[in-house]
Amino acid sequence: MSMTSRRNTTTTTPYDAAAGTVRACRRGTRTLLWAGRALLAVCFVSASVQKVAGTGYMVHLFGKIGAGQWLRYLIGVLEFAGAVAC
Repeated sequence: MSMTSRRNTTTTTPYDAAAGTVRACRRGTRTLLWAGRALLAVCFVSASVQKVAGTGYMVHLFGKIGAGQWLRYLIGVLEFAGAVAC
């Protein structure tokens, strides 16, 4: 019984160009996902700053729903934490 060894050989095939396209698509997808996450983080920071700073609309809104201003602060801090984690 003889043992045959496989050698790791790399050859240029016609499919290499397609592999490059796949890598480029993945890179583009990663870039789009990164941009989406950055945009989402900006939205969360914007919303949290409005709540914590106490803009008139947010104070009125949280007063109207009757939850109390403590909830406005809590949600603002949680939104900021979500932006940092994003």
